[in-house]
Order: sequence, then C-alpha cells, then structure tokens
Amino acid sequence: MNINRIAWPAAAVLALLSAAGTAQADCAAEFDSGNYKKALSTCRGAAKADDPVALNVLGQMYGNGLGVKADYRKAAAFFTRSAELGNSGAQYYLGRLYAAGQGVDQSDLIAVELFRKAAAAGNPDAEAILGGMYLSGDVVGHDSKKAMELLRKAADKGQPDAENALGVMYYTGDGVERDYGRAVGYFRMAAGKGQSDAECFLGTMYYFGEGVERDPALALEFFRKSAAKGNPSAQYYLGLIYETGNGMPRDLKLAAEEFGKSASQNHAGSQYHLAVLYMKGEGVGRDLKKARTLLEASSGQGNVQARQALEKLDARSR
Repeated sequence: MNINRIAWPAAAVLALLSAAGTAQADCAAEFDSGNYKKALSTCRGAAKADDPVALNVLGQMYGNGLGVKADYRKAAAFFTRSAELGNSGAQYYLGRLYAAGQGVDQSDLIAVELFRKAAAAGNPDAEAILGGMYLSGDVVGHDSKKAMELLRKAADKGQPDAENALGVMYYTGDGVERDYGRAVGYFRMAAGKGQSDAECFLGTMYYFGEGVERDPALALEFFRKSAAKGNPSAQYYLGLIYETGNGMPRDLKLAAEEFGKSASQNHAGSQYHLAVLYMKGEGVGRDLKKARTLLEASSGQGNVQARQALEKLDARSR
C-alpha cells in the first residue's frame, strides 16, 4: 500500500453523535444526508465555537469539494484544528493530506504520527491504513505481527480495506499460515462492501479454483465488478479472458480495450499483452511504434516477456 497514491476518500459517517450538542448533531446530520448547503451553514456556526466534529466535517467538505469548491489548504486548516482537539477522524484525514502532500508539505513522518494517534483512539480507517503500511513495509517497515493486530481491530469494526488486507495475508501466508478458506472469507466480507481489490482476488480464486470450486462464470462477474471501479489488475484479467476466450467467446477488440485501460495505469502485464496485439494487428490496427513504447514501459518494470519481445523487435529492425 503506497500511502502517497491514495485517492481522496469519500465522506465517512461521523461518530460520537450520541454525545453531540444540537448544532454539532445538526451539522453532522445534514452532511450525512447530503444536504451540503445547509451543512455548510450549520457547521460554520458550530466551528466558530471550536467544535471538533464541525471542524472535521468542514475539512471533509473542502477536501472532497462537497457543496464548496475543493480547497486542500482550507481542508488542512480545519482538520488541523479538529485534530488538535482530539478528533480521530480529523487526525486520519489530515494524515492522508500529509501522505499525499495535498494542502500541506508532503511528510510521511507526520502522516504516520497522525495515523498512530487516530488508531490509538480506535479509528478503524487509521487502523486499516497503518496496518496496511506495516504489511507492505511502506515508511514504517514490514511487520506482519503489528499489521495483523491493527487489521483485525479494523476488520472487527467492518472496515473493508482491513478485511481485504487480512484476506491477502491469509492468501499469501504473510505472517500467518496460508489458508485459502480464511482468505476467501475475508475477501467476501470486503467485496460485499464494494472493495475492488477483494473483488479482483475473488475473481482470481474462482478462476483458478484456489480454495473454492473453479467457477469461470463467477470469476468473470467479480472481475467485471472490480474492473468497472477502475481496478487495473481486474482489467488485466478481463483482457486475458477476452484474449484467450477461456470462459467466454474470444473478442480481441474487447481484450485490447481492457488491456488499454489497465496499461494506462502502468500495469506491466497489460502493457505487454497490448503491445503484442499491436504487433500482430489483432483487435487494434498494427502499430509497431505503439508496441515498442508499451514494451519499453513494461520491460522497465521488470517484465521479462516484454524485454524478450523488445529484443526480437530490435533484431527485426536491424
């Protein structure tokens, strides 16, 4: 999980409403209902009284451009004050701003510090992102034990990214004994909430029959759901299915389309397969220049097949 490449999150349901004052509750309620114009007015009033929830809501509105023009600097200012007042949601969102360098100077160290504060307060999103960082080794160093501890806490609260990450741990055997059954269970929980990586993992498991009975039709369903959300790996697998005709009629034009979507997100496998289609003129017009560009990009990421194809292409042009 690269914390510098995380899309700005959608608005989250705010906690602590049971103990909220009237202005705070109205602010959060209007925001959660999507009435951003009224929320803006109500939250501004509550924020003047240094209300942490209202400040957090305003940060989300400016961060996401909800009812106002998106402004990361203003979002950071609201999150900073809310975080100072101990709001764990604001600490989490401010951490994401520092991770991405949006509205503030980029700082992984400050981001991690904020994630840790929010996680210590029991924020499931912070637990999930920090657990994912320990799992991948980004910034904090790889630590499967800490990853498992944080991810389980978040997953117990229904956090889909944490459920997916636990599925990955059991699927790969990272820090735990490999267990496809548990992996499928966690992937299903996350996919049920629309988590695209989990949908893609379920697609691969049903496609190859890993821990489940092989079911190409169900695999295709999961790949399509994930690909529709822009998941490059799911788009790659869809491209392979269309290219080979394994599980559905062969369609090289659709294969090229899916590989193209994935390749544009720098997926090395898709870059290679799309390059091959350009070299053969299958599904797309023959274009050796485009093929070379794609092979160079894929080879640059360590794809051996792309490097070999590039060498053959160079040999032919001599």
